[in-house]
Amino acid sequence: MASKRLTKTCPHCRKVYETRTVSAWGRQPTAEDCWVFGMPLKSCPNCHRLFIDRDVQELALTPPRRQDTAPVGGSTLRVAALGAVLGAVLYAGGQPVPAMVAGGAAVLSVVADLALYPYRMKKLEAERAASRKRLSDPAYARALKDAGYAVPEEYLKPIS
Repeated sequence: MASKRLTKTCPHCRKVYETRTVSAWGRQPTAEDCWVFGMPLKSCPNCHRLFIDRDVQELALTPPRRQDTAPVGGSTLRVAALGAVLGAVLYAGGQPVPAMVAGGAAVLSVVADLALYPYRMKKLEAERAASRKRLSDPAYARALKDAGYAVPEEYLKPIS
């Protein structure tokens, strides 16, 4: 599993404001793997100046990635496949109990992802609503537009 450690610094004072790890199974993490949904306008905890974090996208402006809406994630499928293969090898080697444990873990990982799917979709919808609410402020929408985000005109007009 390839992973990349992101250390984010304030463009004004150069102090670290966020550190996180981005992982991608079987490949190098891409720029798309690095961004998250949320509010791109940040305030530095050190110097308190505002800046735009390019690794944060507004859900109302950016469509969700396929991995965000998939009922079963890619990493879960890989773990399930590994558990199934391990179970088959153990069973063929005359170890039925460990084989059943490995196979059961494979099935449970997929079932857990499927069971959590409605929760993940609710969370995504809540973020979309929060994003629309943030963008309803024309000053915020204009700041994002000035920073290069593709903001539709409906968000740039003042509400009367």
